[in-house]
Amino acid sequence: MVCLSRVRKKRDIDRVIKLLERHFIGATNETCKRYVFNQRNQEVGESFDSYLAILQSLVKTCDYNELQNSLLHDRIVIGILDNTKRKMYKVAVLKKSRNSFQQHQCEIL
Repeated sequence: MVCLSRVRKKRDIDRVIKLLERHFIGATNETCKRYVFNQRNQEVGESFDSYLAILQSLVKTCDYNELQNSLLHDRIVIGILDNTKRKMYKVAVLKKSRNSFQQHQCEIL
């Protein structure tokens, strides 16, 4: 009974927070959020980790749903400054995709 009460309180608090955010912040413009995400390139002197963290934060605001990871990978490849790192990243993503595909095929068989 105590746990159920905590869950209800948590839901109520979450609901109130969302209503307050909507009221004070306003509705977000999805197109603007996507524009900001898609225009974001790595800046000179910015570490890859910092660039990645910013992109991960931005992509969450775009409501891409199941395309989120794919579009994040694309944005990294397009926006990274170092061509050597770009090639390494593309190879790593391709290997991961290939391994996922092979694992999926084994599960089907």
